[in-house]
Amino acid sequence: MKYFEYAIGGLVNRNQIIEADKFSLNGQRSECYKSMFYFDDGLKIYVDKTKSVSGYSGQHCSDYLYFDFDGSDLHEVKAEVEKFIRFLEVEYMPIEYVSIFFSGNKGFHLSIPFKAISEPEFSIEFYKTVKKMVLKLTAGFKFVDAGIYQINRLMRLENTINAKSGLYKIPITFEELVSLSVAEIQEVAKTPREFEQYEDEIKEISGLRELYLECKRVETEPKQSNVNEFTNILQGVAEGNRNNAAVKLAGLFVAKGFDETLTLVMLKLWNQNNNPKLSENEIQGIVRSCFRYKKVDAIPVVYSIGSGFNEYKQFVSTFDAVKVKLGFEPIDEKIRGLVPGEVAVILGRTSVGKSAFLQWIGLNYAKRTKQPVLFFSLEMPISSVIERSIQISTGECGYDVERFIKSGNVNFEQEVKAELQKIQSFYSVTKSGLNLEQIKNIIQHSEENIFKQKCGLILIDYLGLIAGGGRDLYEKTSNIAREIKTIAKDINTPIIYLSQINRKYQGTDELDISAARDSGAVEEAADFVFGLRRVDAEDTEDSIKLELGVLKNRRGSTGKIEIYMNKKSLNFTTDGKPF
Repeated sequence: MKYFEYAIGGLVNRNQIIEADKFSLNGQRSECYKSMFYFDDGLKIYVDKTKSVSGYSGQHCSDYLYFDFDGSDLHEVKAEVEKFIRFLEVEYMPIEYVSIFFSGNKGFHLSIPFKAISEPEFSIEFYKTVKKMVLKLTAGFKFVDAGIYQINRLMRLENTINAKSGLYKIPITFEELVSLSVAEIQEVAKTPREFEQYEDEIKEISGLRELYLECKRVETEPKQSNVNEFTNILQGVAEGNRNNAAVKLAGLFVAKGFDETLTLVMLKLWNQNNNPKLSENEIQGIVRSCFRYKKVDAIPVVYSIGSGFNEYKQFVSTFDAVKVKLGFEPIDEKIRGLVPGEVAVILGRTSVGKSAFLQWIGLNYAKRTKQPVLFFSLEMPISSVIERSIQISTGECGYDVERFIKSGNVNFEQEVKAELQKIQSFYSVTKSGLNLEQIKNIIQHSEENIFKQKCGLILIDYLGLIAGGGRDLYEKTSNIAREIKTIAKDINTPIIYLSQINRKYQGTDELDISAARDSGAVEEAADFVFGLRRVDAEDTEDSIKLELGVLKNRRGSTGKIEIYMNKKSLNFTTDGKPF
């Protein structure tokens, strides 16, 4: 039998232990709560004797994994919940597996049926397992209340009133979460509502099961005496001492058995007391450094000169197969191609043709190698990406592509399908507002579930549209540029991305290495920097003359060449002749 604790009419009425099948609200609607976990009869026996749940540490379990997102700005909380659910969809499960509730006041509650995770087992450590699992899943997301994971924690019952707001805790769909404003959700929450939750066809998700089993291996919690060692540091420190304090604090957490996720959460909480605060990227970097060499098997290989030479021979033998070329012999001879783990950035003014050039590079690589190319178009919709792909493949202008398809031109459609078959390994993601963590998750998801192989090339259009944190635009841009390089090395795939240039470069001004907008870290973190500028004086009726410059080259010299973009087909050549 399953026993829950209830508090009907307010938290002062708690300590009511009732068998699940025998509970009834009896018409009460305001301030009604139920324990997050259920218990065997051990809790009932304990409360009958002591008259309180306080101090109970017996076996407990749950049919759901719960998440609580709360914050003072409900608009921001709503946006973060949407991002988290999309992350779950990309990384783990269909959206339908997640039940969503407006809490009735300042947040949202989510739940996932445990049958999507594993068969839950009664345990005195169950709440610890659940907490570790939630912290790992929500790492990097804001407004998560990690304090709810206690044995005797109560949660507001669905379709009951929050006395502070007078609104009901109600279930909503994901479509409603995305499409309704906060005011519209609050309006709906003025009355209770019922609808069937999606649970009939839920299947166990292997990734969630593995995470659950990992988290069941609960580490020993620090003793209170150990916690006292760093109480003073937790109060926050002044500017100038923040990094050293963060490193010391992270080291203490590691020594006390905290895992990486919990250490990150604790440092973020500590950082709230600092004035000014460290950036989120600095906090994450400190934690990664502390855990990088914690395990013996995480220590990188130490190469002798002989073993290093063998690695180099293997690299050279596969170089031609994996390197990415821009498609212009003078440039490709200079850089000798991009290889896995390297980053190139293409700088240029707005409307110079950067996006078309980037897509042209990706389509040619996909056609030549048949390797998967993943194009993150953070600005264009999928219809524009496909139309450009057809233009480049068939040589027809965008207007004619639209006209032929709209008119049902069978011959043209057959030609299009034949050309697209040659570039079928070119994939696109057109979701705007992605951050780098989401981009990395999408790459890994695509490799495992769509491509079934490693990705050959990642393209991002463009840096300024990537979501990220920082005290100002300079810090945000610097963080993103450096993290792109880290991701390229982690996933061992070349990345080419676009970046706009500083406003000081006017018209057809020549570009130099410092042209990247908002941060010098753009050129510092890249292996190759290219500049694309327009040479207006020599445009023709059919083509636009451009200059492509190598502004940074880790393998050799810099230089520049003249190239031409065909206005009709968006193809590029070096001679300006008909395409």
